[in-house]
Amino acid sequence: MDHDTLTTLALLADAHHLATLSRIDPDVLAAGHPLDYPAHMVLREIHRHQGPDATEDFLARPDTRPALLAEAIRRLTSTDYQRLAELGITPDTVTTNPREALQAAQALLPGTEQGRQKDGLALWANTRSFAALRIDEPEAFTRYGHRFRPTTEIAASSYGRGYYAFSVPGNDGFLMQPAAIAVVARVYAHLARTSTNDLPSGLTAAQRIGIGRLAALDAWYQGSIEDLLSGMFTAHEAGHTLRMDGHAPLRDLLTQTGHDPDEAFQHGFPTPHQLKAWSRLQAGAASTADITFVLGDALANATSALALPPGDPISAVRAAYLWQIISAPRPTGAPRGIATSLRLEERIAVDELLDDLTTLFQAAHTQPATVAERIQALEHTSWALLQQHTSAA
Repeated sequence: MDHDTLTTLALLADAHHLATLSRIDPDVLAAGHPLDYPAHMVLREIHRHQGPDATEDFLARPDTRPALLAEAIRRLTSTDYQRLAELGITPDTVTTNPREALQAAQALLPGTEQGRQKDGLALWANTRSFAALRIDEPEAFTRYGHRFRPTTEIAASSYGRGYYAFSVPGNDGFLMQPAAIAVVARVYAHLARTSTNDLPSGLTAAQRIGIGRLAALDAWYQGSIEDLLSGMFTAHEAGHTLRMDGHAPLRDLLTQTGHDPDEAFQHGFPTPHQLKAWSRLQAGAASTADITFVLGDALANATSALALPPGDPISAVRAAYLWQIISAPRPTGAPRGIATSLRLEERIAVDELLDDLTTLFQAAHTQPATVAERIQALEHTSWALLQQHTSAA
C-alpha cells in the first residue's frame, strides 16, 4: 500500500470523525452510559489524540465533556483537507456527511468490503466503516488455541476504530485492536470503582446490574481488567468458528439437525448478500448460512459460554458487559441475540434453550416459513427469563 493512499485514508478518517462528532449534542454526553453512542465515539477520539488522562477527565468530570468534545472538533477542523480536493474529493462534503466519507474510502479501496491483508496491513472499506491498520508482532495465542495478532491504527472511521477483534481474508488467524479494548477497560475500571450515587443519572436498570457485576468482579479478580477484556473479545471472535477448547457443541447441533456446519456463517465482515439474510428468512427461505448469520453472535457466545466453567472470570466480565448493552427485544426485525447470550452466561434454563435451538434448526427443513418467528420468540423468551431472574435475585 503506497504512502499517498494511506495519507488520503487518514484524512478521510479525520473527515469522518469530524462529520460524526459535529452532529453530537453536547448536552447528551453527561447522563447516559459512557460506552453508549455518541459518548463512546467521543471517548475513542479523545483516547487516540489526547491520551488516557483526558479520557479520565471525561469519565470523572461530566462537566468537562462539552469542552472535550469541542476541543476534539477544533482539532479535526484544523486539519488541512486540501489533499482530498486534489484527488477530486470535496472537503466540505466529506467533513459534513459521514456517508460521503465512507463512499470516498470505498472508491479508494475497491473490493475490500470483507477486508484484505496486504503489505502488513489490514484494510477494509464498506458501507459501515473503513480502516487501515498495521498488523503488529508478536502473534499471541489465546487459552483456546486460536491465534491473534494486535494491530495499530493508521486510519479508521468511527465504527472502524471500534472493532475489538475481527478477521480478514488472507489471514489464517484473527486480529484485534488493543486501543479499542483499552478504552473499554478504562471505562470499566472507572465504573467499577464509582459509588452508586455518583453513577450517571441516565443509566438503565440493566446497566446498573452490569456495573454492579463489574464492582463485584473488581473486588475479587487479581489480574488486569484490560487483559480480561481482551480475553472476552477474543473468546467471542474465536467462538464464531463454533469450536473452542476442544468443544464444538453448536457444530454438533447443526450436524444432528441435518445441517452442514461448513455452510454456517463463522466470522468476518458481512457481505451485502448476508445482510439480507433476515429478509430471506421472513420470506420462508431458511438456509443454514442465513440462520447462522442472524444468530451469529448468539451462537458465538454460546460456544464460548458452554466451553467455559461456571465462575470463570471471562464469563463474569462478559455477563457484566452484556447487561450493559442489553435492552428489550424489538417487536419486529432481526434480534441481536444479546438476551439469549446473557441467558446462557447466567446459566438460566440452558437445556431448554438448546432444545429450542434444535427445534429451530429442524424446522428449517420441515417448516421454513416459521424460522424467523422462532428466532424472535427465542430472544423474547430469553428476555422474559432474565427479567424473572433479576426480580427473584
